[in-house]
Amino acid sequence: RLEFDDVNSEQPDRIITTVDVNDTLYDLGVPFFAMGFPAEIYDAPCCNLGESEKLTWIADTFFVTMPSRINDQTISRLAGYQWGYTEYKPGENRPVDIVPLQVTDQSQWQAHIPVLQMNFGAWRYA
Repeated sequence: RLEFDDVNSEQPDRIITTVDVNDTLYDLGVPFFAMGFPAEIYDAPCCNLGESEKLTWIADTFFVTMPSRINDQTISRLAGYQWGYTEYKPGENRPVDIVPLQVTDQSQWQAHIPVLQMNFGAWRYA
């Protein structure tokens, strides 16, 4: 997420990168936001501004393999896309701009592996 102290600024004051999983899964060391069939995900803008005047929240979402003996206990990318929103804090009105959905390639997954390894190092990633 990109946090801006000035609503008109183009350069963020803070860049925060996290893996978005619920607290229970994080505490268990599980790097998945959701699991199941069919593969579905829903998330929406939820006023994450905090003290910022503007926030751009960008999510990279990946559909991955589940680790098993068949794939040498490795999590691999099957498909990915990027999406998000920008929210503003002009008084009490909080408009939201949706960031267009973009299909991503393997390089986007590769760029996230260091973050995954840092937060969920017990897993293998390919």
